[in-house]
Amino acid sequence: MPQTQLNAIILAAGYGTRLKEVGEKTAKGLFKNRDNFSILDLVLLKLIKNQAINQVALVTNNRFHSQYKNHLSSKYPNTKINIINDGSTKPENRLGSLGDLHFAVDQLNWWDKDLLVLPSDRTPENIISALVSDFKNNSNSFVVGVVKESKEKIKNKSGCVVLNKHNNVVDFEEKPANPKSNYLALPFYIFPRQTLSLLKKYKTQKNNMDSPGNIVPWLITQNFPVKACLTAKKSFDIGNLEELESFQKEYSLKNNS
Repeated sequence: MPQTQLNAIILAAGYGTRLKEVGEKTAKGLFKNRDNFSILDLVLLKLIKNQAINQVALVTNNRFHSQYKNHLSSKYPNTKINIINDGSTKPENRLGSLGDLHFAVDQLNWWDKDLLVLPSDRTPENIISALVSDFKNNSNSFVVGVVKESKEKIKNKSGCVVLNKHNNVVDFEEKPANPKSNYLALPFYIFPRQTLSLLKKYKTQKNNMDSPGNIVPWLITQNFPVKACLTAKKSFDIGNLEELESFQKEYSLKNNS
């Protein structure tokens, strides 16, 4: 059986608007915890160690391109990481996460690659290895990371998935006011190469290009299989100032490896 090989794209073109003035000066992926690791560092440590990952790319915006470029060149001088500037300059003209994914795939000509797609502002825990492992057994399925959570914590904030007994995703809603289940969708995905032509179609139809999760219910309508990769570990998010402070002061690699 051939070894699973994936390329990885880190989505890092957000403007950190919920972090207010702090988010205007520093890219979300580069804030450091008490161990002096940024979330980008934590993600790259996992990717570099994983033998299934072939090439790595990061897509960002014009505001933070130089920050990411300087960080990568100084801290990872011997690791080839493609860094892509999507050309956007402010929240009002951003491409959205799916727009950035489409842009990066096109720039890199990765339309025939299986892709691991992940955020720059959430800690990876064991999610990357779990997704890759699941994909080995479901190479023709779109895979999304999922963790059990209270409906109150999903409400208006995260994607919510409904699963059948085989852990197939049969329903998905982004930031629902009334979650249908207590399964929270983590923004970690594997797009098998077959879905990339569907991504083109999704964009052509002028669908919502913001959160990557928006494509999941659409894939279900296209009868494309979507599998949940269940993980016991919760990903730490730095979506607002309180969460950022908690990451900087309390989050430790030793307790969350």
